[in-house]
Parts: sequence; C-alpha cells; structure tokens
Amino acid sequence: MPSQPIRKGSSAPRTCTATEPTRHSSSSCSTQPSGCPSTAIPTEASRESTWGCGYGKTEGWLIVEARGASPSVHLGFREEVDAETLAGWVERQERARLLEALHVLPVASGDWVFVPAGLPQAIGEGVFVVELQEPSDLSVLLEWDGFAVDGTRDGHLGLGFDVALRSVTLARVETDELAALRRSPADGSELRPGARRLLPPQADPYFRAEDLRPDPVVSLGPNFSVLIVLEGHGSLETEHGRTLELRRGETVLVPHAAGAAELTGTVEAIRCLPPPS
Repeated sequence: MPSQPIRKGSSAPRTCTATEPTRHSSSSCSTQPSGCPSTAIPTEASRESTWGCGYGKTEGWLIVEARGASPSVHLGFREEVDAETLAGWVERQERARLLEALHVLPVASGDWVFVPAGLPQAIGEGVFVVELQEPSDLSVLLEWDGFAVDGTRDGHLGLGFDVALRSVTLARVETDELAALRRSPADGSELRPGARRLLPPQADPYFRAEDLRPDPVVSLGPNFSVLIVLEGHGSLETEHGRTLELRRGETVLVPHAAGAAELTGTVEAIRCLPPPS
C-alpha cells in the first residue's frame, strides 16, 4: 500500500510513486433538480438473515450546500405506518403520500444528519451532501417516478418488495429522537485546535468525520482517511511523504502508512474516517 496520499488531478494523469498522495478534483458539483428519491436502508437485524451481508447501511449526511427557499431532508415516519399501507404507496408510487408521512428537517450548509439503518429517508431539492455509509450498497427504493432508475426491477435488490420492505422501520420517530439525529455547526465539539467533531457518538461504530479549519495548522494523526476540500486552498504535509497542495473541489485519499500529517492554509475540509480501532 502507498505510504502517502494518492492523487489524481483534473489535468493529464501522472504517475504516482509509493509515497505520493492521490487526489481527485472536479470542476463543479450539483444535485438533481428534484432531489433524491425516497429510500430505506437495511437494518443490522435484517442484514444477514435477509441480505446475506455483514453490514447494514447506516449513513451520515454532511450538508455541503443547501439552495432554494426551504432546503430540507425527510427522515423517519411521523406516525406509525403498517406494512400493507407502505407496500401500497410503493406499488402505486404515491410519492406525495409517502413524503407527507415523513418528518421534514430543514437544513443549512454545515449541518449534519445521522441516518440509522432502517429509517425511510429522502434528500430534498437543492441539498448537496457528503455521504458516509457502511461498506455496502443496499438501498430499497420507495419511489422512483421521475428518476433515471427502473425501481420496479431494481428497487428491491432482486428479493421482491414483499421481502425488501421488511427492512423499513415502520414505527413513529419521536421528536426528541429526531432532534438527536441532526445538528448545526455550532454544536460540534472541538477535538483539537482547528478540528471539530461532526456526527454523534453513536456514529462511531460505523464511521467518523471531522470539520478541519487550520488556525494556522491542524494536526492529523496517522489513520486511513479521505479529505474533501470545500473551500479555499492549503497544503497537506505527511510524515512519510511530500507536501501536497490542495484546493476547493479536490478529494484526497490518505493511507495509514502516510503517518501523521499537518494541514495548513486558508482552507476548509472534511475528514472522513473509519471507526476507531
């Protein structure tokens, strides 16, 4: 494994040595005009018996941009829904009924939302997120009309909706439960100078995330991680490699073998990490 972050630039590809970062850069990012379709993500209890998988699909949403008059996400049922009712909504593709049954969470840039596996969820129009998730790609589609996907064929992952919908949490999500799943930037605790915690402690068994803003430097302990540069420009210097210049829109994979690192500059970045060892 390389001992330094690996990078791909937006210009012509170049050879990376064993101690060189890898970077991916993009010129722009956008959301679908109508948001993302409603889905459900398999629970831990169903992941092996139903899906034959060692992981569920708990997610963390880090809100990077929120445009429009009322940017929001939808999460969890406001009132308990029986299985037959949900199956009918999905079969008839009653998008409005489905979304009306979900809690609406207004969001702004910098907010985060923790999404436990099993909760029905949707991302509204104009909301752009960095999404962390367990290492699986299990999503049950609850709506697909107007999206470039064949939900009738692919929405149940080959199991049939009668089986797939068993992964959905049908119970009502209480207001206090919901409040614990969303926070604003001011709520994040400082981990060390220039680094604030994103996501709640209950996310730690699945993934972790940090908001990085050097003042004038922020230290990064040795760990496999992914850096996503949101604003500005700066430099990443690793213990076992060279200095990497970073700018807005770039993503950097940092292997554990790179050792300790320091991020400097007028830059804002998100650091995505695996669970603590």
